[in-house]
Amino acid sequence: MSDPFQVLEHEHRLISKVLDALAQAVERELPVSFYERAVEWLDIYATQFHHAKEEDILYRYLMDHGMPRDYGPLGVVLEEHDYGDAYIVAMRKHAADQDIPALLEDVRAYVELLKAHVETEDDLLLPMGRAMLTAEEIAEVAALFDAVPDPEPSVDVWETMVEQLVAEAGGKA
Repeated sequence: MSDPFQVLEHEHRLISKVLDALAQAVERELPVSFYERAVEWLDIYATQFHHAKEEDILYRYLMDHGMPRDYGPLGVVLEEHDYGDAYIVAMRKHAADQDIPALLEDVRAYVELLKAHVETEDDLLLPMGRAMLTAEEIAEVAALFDAVPDPEPSVDVWETMVEQLVAEAGGKA
């Protein structure tokens, strides 16, 4: 059983690498196929797998401790998750339609949003959560994280894909 806060921070590092790769891809004018793979990664790994741990587990514990859902840091990050989801849908559509200007505009906006979002979670929300929860509750959260199904085909495949995206974008992993 791993520390759930470290698990989320590790996942944030992976998400940040993909965001950096997207930013580099925009500068290098990579083909649409790159964006399609990056958006798929963000949708499956970040939105479905990672956000499930945050929204369905950790944030519920924080709300049980009195952290409001609709305003304050939790309200902000949940709203950013919704904005990010909308960008994922829009980027998929723009890629499918080969609307490159709209795709690149949304990629830039998404990268900016998510970079600030990860910083808010790492620097504010996760430390607040660690301070609010007892050791027993942290162990409960860790057990619940362990029960979250891995994305298909496996976490390892998705984490390897990060390195591939970074390399293709011309960056360092």
